[in-house]
Amino acid sequence: MGLTVTVQSTEESIMKAKSLNLVQSGKIDIIFSSRPQLAVQHLYSSHKGRLFVIMRHPVERLISKFYYLQIATWERTYRAEWRNMDILGRFRPFAFALVLMPPR
Repeated sequence: MGLTVTVQSTEESIMKAKSLNLVQSGKIDIIFSSRPQLAVQHLYSSHKGRLFVIMRHPVERLISKFYYLQIATWERTYRAEWRNMDILGRFRPFAFALVLMPPR
């Protein structure tokens, strides 16, 4: 395996990597980015790359975020009122509304 370089996924960092010709140098084998479209657009204009994506199920993400925001007092989106709330108590009204919605 060649050289591994960490480039932050900000537009500034990706543009800096482009100006350093990191991909064109042939020394980079893998690029990790949370912004693949931006990385491909600026770093792989003349090189073919392969994309590997890891995605979480959207419902699992929402459940995880709900429990995280119950304790994450340092987050701007922290919700004190969720502290002792059960997830079913939070989302039951939404689930009930979905059941009552007429089909399209």
